[in-house]
Amino acid sequence: MATITINNLPPAVSLDGTEWVPIAKDTGSGYVTEKISSTDLSNFNATSPFVVAVPTTLPNARLLESVTSDVTITDNGAGASLVLSLPNTAVTAATYGDSTHFLTITVDAKGRITSATNLSAVAFLTSIIANLPTAPIVTPTLWLNGGILTYS
Repeated sequence: MATITINNLPPAVSLDGTEWVPIAKDTGSGYVTEKISSTDLSNFNATSPFVVAVPTTLPNARLLESVTSDVTITDNGAGASLVLSLPNTAVTAATYGDSTHFLTITVDAKGRITSATNLSAVAFLTSIIANLPTAPIVTPTLWLNGGILTYS
């Protein structure tokens, strides 16, 4: 049986399910630098089990999903927690509405608050009252023992 020695190869790669990811560390005296099958390894007189490289962390964080103006998910490498990022909206972070203010909000089709405004309750109610119809002042008339008693 022949011994094959591989030295001074460029960085290895690993398949994570969808893409080849460079492994930026030396995995031993030789490592596979491209996709290879067990048949190919057998042709080199290698015997199974085949261990090509087992990285402890992925070299770079990868963006898993991103849609313009929507959620972004990043994996931050092996063993790290997923990071979920929401884009900022035009709304300033604050508390809206209180005992003297009404809150008005605008919500987009995806359920995000895109605007928030405090309205003065006093100004709002004053404008409502100012627009109420007024009734004429009536002097009541009372009937008493067949006579008329006027009250003013």
